[in-house]
Amino acid sequence: MVELDFLESIFVNFLCILDHDKIFLNRNLITRCIAYALLISHDIRRDTSMTILLRAHDAYDVIFLVGNKLRQLRPDERSTWGILGKALKRLNASKRRLSRAHWGVYTLRDVSSQDIQKLKSDYKCMIITEHSGKDLLVSSLPKGPLLIILDVKPLRLSPHEYEILHLTGSYKYAVGEVPVDYAISIVNWMLDNRVKI
Repeated sequence: MVELDFLESIFVNFLCILDHDKIFLNRNLITRCIAYALLISHDIRRDTSMTILLRAHDAYDVIFLVGNKLRQLRPDERSTWGILGKALKRLNASKRRLSRAHWGVYTLRDVSSQDIQKLKSDYKCMIITEHSGKDLLVSSLPKGPLLIILDVKPLRLSPHEYEILHLTGSYKYAVGEVPVDYAISIVNWMLDNRVKI
C-alpha cells in the first residue's frame, strides 16, 4: 500500500463502507456524515478525518477527507457534494493510484482487502452499531487515536469486511435506531466532552 503520510496527525478517523454504485443514492446522507464528522462551530476539526471505502468488484476505492488539510468545507450538502464529486471524478479519471482531488481530499484506487487492514494499524478500533455492544451513551470511550467504524444502516459492513479488518475483539458500542449521521454527532459530542452519563 502507498504511504498515507497525510493521516499522521489524525486522532479520530471515521470510516464508512458502501457500494460504489450506492454513493449517488445516499449522497445526502454521506454529505451529512462528512459535515457531522469534520465540522465544529465555525471551523473544521483539525484532528479528525473521514475515510470512505467504496466497494467495487474485487477491490475498494478510498476517499480520505483529512481535517488538518481540508479547506472550503461548509455545512450545506450541495458544496460538500461538490467536493466529494471532485473525488469521484478523480477516481474515474486519474491514472495514478493515489491523488489529491481537493485541499485535504485524497483518493486511492484499487485497494485490496489486505491493504485495508493497514488503514487501522495505528488506531484503536471502535465499532458503532445499532444494537450490538455496550450502550454508547453510558460507556467510557477508549483513549488514544481512534478508528471509528460505522456499521449502521445503510452503511453496513459485510461479514467478510469484519474478517478482513480483524474486528473481533474491537470495542463495540450500540447507538440504537438513529441515522448514521446522528451517530457521528453523538460520538463527537462524547469525545469533545469525554462524558459518562
